[in-house]
Amino acid sequence: EKVRALWHPVISIGNLSTGGAGKTPLAITLARLLTARGFQVDVLSRGYGRKSRGPARVRLDGNSEQFGDEPLLIARETGVSVYVAQQRYQAGRLAETEIHHLGDHPRVHILDDGFQHRQLFRDIDILLLDRDDWHDHLLPAGNLREGLRSIKRASVLAIPAEDPEFEKELRKKWSGPLWRLRRSMEIPQVPGHVIAFCGIARPDQFLTGLKSAGLSLAEEIIFA
Repeated sequence: EKVRALWHPVISIGNLSTGGAGKTPLAITLARLLTARGFQVDVLSRGYGRKSRGPARVRLDGNSEQFGDEPLLIARETGVSVYVAQQRYQAGRLAETEIHHLGDHPRVHILDDGFQHRQLFRDIDILLLDRDDWHDHLLPAGNLREGLRSIKRASVLAIPAEDPEFEKELRKKWSGPLWRLRRSMEIPQVPGHVIAFCGIARPDQFLTGLKSAGLSLAEEIIFA
């Protein structure tokens, strides 16, 4: 399929597995950092799970059926414009139509979950990778959407900072730039027992974070 390019630069954030890698938190963080440095930022997303059709700009008072839950979260957490479309090029074209009159700040698109969406040209490909991916298998035997050889398409690999042994193992295959990510959870102190539930592909980090914060889990409910 033909690869199409937008007028302004595109930074893609993606991973190899079917979920739970931290793409959305990284997209939020990157959007905040670039905005703080004077960039005009927008985010392009598929809007997974939405019932509406066609390219659209996310409204903060909208709902997940209109825009998808992750685009709503990104828009509310960052304050930047978020656009959804099945073909991210169409989302980008809508964004560039709307940002044409927004001044002289340098502009950049962040492509959420874009590593496999190769129909849109990107200037930088950030690939989140961890030990579970490195030792996993392709669907349906494992959780990978594509094989490990595809890391050669990445511009930057983003890995957990707390796993130096994985970094050593990875360096045997990868000589490019590495980002070491440190993630933290803001967890309120709740007296008594709590029930934890989540719907991400790899919930272990979430549950471990709760326990490390001293919460007493009466039950763990994991959605597919």
